[in-house]
Amino acid sequence: MPSPVTDSSLARTAVPPDSGPQAGDGAVAARVLLVDDSPANLLALSAVLEPLGVQLETAANGLEALRLLLHQDFAVVVLDVHMPGGVSGFEVARLLRERERTRHLPLIFVTGKELAPESVAQGYTHGAVDYLLKPVDPHALRSKVSVFVDLYRAREEVRRQAEVIQRQERALAEALKAELHQSEALFRSFFGGAGVPLVQAEPATGRMLAVNAAFCRALGYREEELVGRAIWELSPPEARAQDQQRFERLAREEIPAYSAEKRYLRKDGSAWWGEVTANLLRDPEGRVTRVAAVVQDLTERKAAEAAREEGERQLRLLTDALPVVVAFIDAEQRYRLANRTYEAWFGLDPASLIGRTMQEVLGDEVYLRVRHHIEAALRGEPQLYEQELPYRQGSRTVRAMYIPHRTPTGAVEGFFVLVTDISEQARHAKERTRLLEEAQAGVRLRDEFLSVASHELRTPVTSLQLQLQLLARALVAGSPEAERLGTAQRQVARLAALIGSLLDVSRIAGGRLELQRAPADLSALVREALERLAPVFAEAGCPVELQLPPGPVQGLWDVQRVDQVLVNLLSNAAKYGAGSPVQVRIDRVGECEAERVRVSVTDGGIGIAPEVLPRLFGRFERGVSDRNYGGLGLGLYISRQLAEAMGGSIAVQSEAGRGSTFTLELPLGLPPEVPERA
Repeated sequence: MPSPVTDSSLARTAVPPDSGPQAGDGAVAARVLLVDDSPANLLALSAVLEPLGVQLETAANGLEALRLLLHQDFAVVVLDVHMPGGVSGFEVARLLRERERTRHLPLIFVTGKELAPESVAQGYTHGAVDYLLKPVDPHALRSKVSVFVDLYRAREEVRRQAEVIQRQERALAEALKAELHQSEALFRSFFGGAGVPLVQAEPATGRMLAVNAAFCRALGYREEELVGRAIWELSPPEARAQDQQRFERLAREEIPAYSAEKRYLRKDGSAWWGEVTANLLRDPEGRVTRVAAVVQDLTERKAAEAAREEGERQLRLLTDALPVVVAFIDAEQRYRLANRTYEAWFGLDPASLIGRTMQEVLGDEVYLRVRHHIEAALRGEPQLYEQELPYRQGSRTVRAMYIPHRTPTGAVEGFFVLVTDISEQARHAKERTRLLEEAQAGVRLRDEFLSVASHELRTPVTSLQLQLQLLARALVAGSPEAERLGTAQRQVARLAALIGSLLDVSRIAGGRLELQRAPADLSALVREALERLAPVFAEAGCPVELQLPPGPVQGLWDVQRVDQVLVNLLSNAAKYGAGSPVQVRIDRVGECEAERVRVSVTDGGIGIAPEVLPRLFGRFERGVSDRNYGGLGLGLYISRQLAEAMGGSIAVQSEAGRGSTFTLELPLGLPPEVPERA
């Protein structure tokens, strides 16, 4: 036989036994130890057993095999009987039988020659399960090893499952124990540290067996002062018999539980309100062991109820002092609140209204008139109306408000009623309406008179102007008569202008103002107006500064009306800015279709007070006293109406003592929305 050597190329890596080798499919992996001093034999044995899918470990001698067996578990050992080195297969078997861990390890001996019967017996004595002669039959070897591998796997699986079960049982026991401890701790923590008062009493006697800190704090006692006393001793004397009877009925199981609001007596003799809920505690067999009670502190609720009652009292005092009807109507149209005014209006005590319907109180006639307001308020729609309604002492004109009231969830639970008698105000309103109608009629009559008068005056004034012109031609220029005639002509011209203004006002008021639109150059119109007014500016001492854009400023306007507006603005600048320069400027503003032209007339005169500006463009309104400057106050009114009729506007910027700037804006085209007749 070859000398014992360790062929490292054949050795398998050792795995500690506690790692528990596992097969890839989840089954327990098995190791098989092959012991032979011949590397060739080891290779042959490995090749035969490899199809079994087991982990093969090899050892070249008995000592190496023993070292492997000390650290690893094997399903079976295939062991050569005759090995050099002093440690034979039988010696290895004997040593294995002496150790508890390997005592029952199956051994298959392999030998190259027949053994004597006593040697065979010796091998079986040391744990051999079979003998195989070399050359070994591969099928026989695989079959025998396979049996022991299956047995090993089954045994290991049973052991593994047993360990799992043991671990689960230990974990369950520990969990149950921990849960029990936790439950006990939670109960102690809950009972002792609960924020609500808790008490446990003996069913037979009512003696308190346990009370928590909250119960002691509520009543001002220490725990030892309460334990052992009957629970009903904490009730006021007049309520103890009733409380004891109720407790005993519960203890006898005549009732399953009870809940009641009651007063307790504190140690200092004061009262403490609580809502007690008592139940029975039973053992696992169902026997009653204790009566447990939870007491809800009602101090805040009772205080809130008292505050609410006080608030209701204050509300009644307040509403009774009001000279209006105040009520609250619930969702069923019943009164829940009514003030003293109902007594004056309906002859009913307010307290008698509570619970009655609105139809009962108001009567069918009034109810039918306001029913739709009531139904709308109950739908959540606030109501405000004025109506004349019949009441006990005659008809009243009332202003009523129904204000819906909602719960936190948004549901309408009723509405507040506020009703004010406005009969006197209604009478005053009717009187004001009558006076307004009379004033409007007077204004219409005045406008009609102005229209008729201006038309009637226009003809003789025009005739007078013609006669004066004929006389002027017959007189020598520069003669005293010609000068007097010139004065007369100027006065008649002023009268004609006044009549023209009155006619314009009449046309504007009646919607009869006509526009004759034609293409025109605004720059030319401004220059012409300035030329005609040059004597006026010279007399006023107002030098004129004119700024025009390059080229003509063409638009489609009523030339006569534009000239009328320009003359008015320029004349005002000369009148109110006497002695200061007057600046006239034309600018284009806007873009494309919205392009407009702006004429600005700025003077350095007396200016206009801020309080006058908002009404400056009204009829017969003036910025200064007519004693100093004269005029009817129609020029700016007519100018604005004319500008707006042509699709334009007039605005003013001014400060008292610092002059004024009037701006006329006109569209450069005819806006489609502006009609020919304004």
